[in-house]
Amino acid sequence: MTLGEIDTLVYDIVKRSRATSAGERYAAINHGYRRLARAIRSVKADFFHQLTHGFILRANQVRFALVKPEFPRPVARITDIIALGATTQTLGGLGDTASSTSALVFEYGNRASTTFTEAKLRTPGSSSRILYDVVRYGGTSYLVIAPALSTDETPIIESVYSIPRLIDPEEDSVEAYIADHIEGVVAFALEWLLRAVNDVDADRWGADALQLRAEIIQDLAVKSEQNTVSVQSPFLSVEDF
Repeated sequence: MTLGEIDTLVYDIVKRSRATSAGERYAAINHGYRRLARAIRSVKADFFHQLTHGFILRANQVRFALVKPEFPRPVARITDIIALGATTQTLGGLGDTASSTSALVFEYGNRASTTFTEAKLRTPGSSSRILYDVVRYGGTSYLVIAPALSTDETPIIESVYSIPRLIDPEEDSVEAYIADHIEGVVAFALEWLLRAVNDVDADRWGADALQLRAEIIQDLAVKSEQNTVSVQSPFLSVEDF
């Protein structure tokens, strides 16, 4: 469901109580979107994970913009980076060499820490232990690493995304799991709009929004528990994903 479609639902109700601009309604809808998303995240955090396979970490670089198309949603944080790097070992005698494949180990490290600063000074490729952090500049998330890599790598990156702000009424759509509960977004948006003018109906919409929020949380929690119990394998469970 697009922002424009949600706006139509909100406008058809709020027009009976107060005049609103499209900008006000969009702000209210985004408020409701975030409220419901936080509720869902509290019981189904895996809905907010995205796995990226085609993102290239270029050699000799230490900062990478986490943007489309590889990252379709804004990155809040990275939970794991998995990559393989080719290494060459010199054998004893006559300069013989043998090639093997070893994993680069990516570990979270606060970029403001002394450890991260020291790692940045190392020669690219001098260590298989790579520290990483995520920072934001001008609304864009960047992956920073230390030390730099000596060769290009295409890792598997698991990240947690933040809910993108809905701006374009035709192009911006809510996430599928939010669209299933769009009445909650509408209720929170109406409460926000009506409370701004002290309309008595704000309390009613607020109560409806909280009731819907509680029902969604309970429903998702029950489904999550059922899915976990139904997995019989001793090696895999829903939590492994």
